[in-house]
Amino acid sequence: MMKIITIDKNEQVLRSKSKKVNLEKDYIKPIVEKMQKYMVNNPNAFGISAVQLGYLYQIICIKDKLLINPKILKEKGLGGYWEGCLSIPNKLGYVERPYILTIEYSDIDGTVYKEIFEGFDAQVLSHEIDHLNGMLFIDKAVDIKDVTPSQKQKIREQYPYKILSK
Repeated sequence: MMKIITIDKNEQVLRSKSKKVNLEKDYIKPIVEKMQKYMVNNPNAFGISAVQLGYLYQIICIKDKLLINPKILKEKGLGGYWEGCLSIPNKLGYVERPYILTIEYSDIDGTVYKEIFEGFDAQVLSHEIDHLNGMLFIDKAVDIKDVTPSQKQKIREQYPYKILSK
């Protein structure tokens, strides 16, 4: 079973800036496979960055989408959500992030894409990109709560993703 890097045991890794991926190197495929396997085996996870598995490379997996070397081209609007993090268990924090993100990224074959993410997907992607830059949701949260898993679910049901401005 894959272990997620947690703040209590390895904050230094989580606070490190990730390196741009060279797609011609063989080290990438096993990392990507581990990330995709984690997402399949953990359907409650919204996304994961390579950093959270201990690899300081610019790789993100959200749902079934893989983003390598993601770069934010444009931000618009504002949304808010009670975020959690696999690397910071038992905490939730209310974070406001861009409502719309335009992102450029590559897939594993090197094909470059430009895509617009909106709403909750933009929130998740922004959270994961922060991981690549050594930032955590607790650095941006305006309110942080210690929670149990059942409390986390109740708070998210009571306060779903909210559009603040488009």
